Amino acid sequence: LEQHTPSLLPAPAALDERARLVHAVHVADEDTDRITLTPPELNHAACVLFLVTGSEKAAAVHTVLEQPGGLPLPAQRVRPAGRLLWLLDAAAAATR
Repeated sequence: LEQHTPSLLPAPAALDERARLVHAVHVADEDTDRITLTPPELNHAACVLFLVTGSEKAAAVHTVLEQPGGLPLPAQRVRPAGRLLWLLDAAAAATR
């Protein structure tokens, strides 16, 4: 079992990448560099799991799950060939 936490949010170029499997990302807030899988590679996964906690994520979760065609959020670009699982705590799952 392999695990990867994508760093797509601070890397708009990684969101539109179609040729490369990975993309280098600098996270300015943390002054660190990361390597992230690109959406096409994430979408080849047998299983993708989103683990979301906290009320501050509830609006984003709602947008991703209720408006999947919009694509304004990185998570909406993740549409794996395999299984897609969402694990939410009560606060993240809360509706307005």
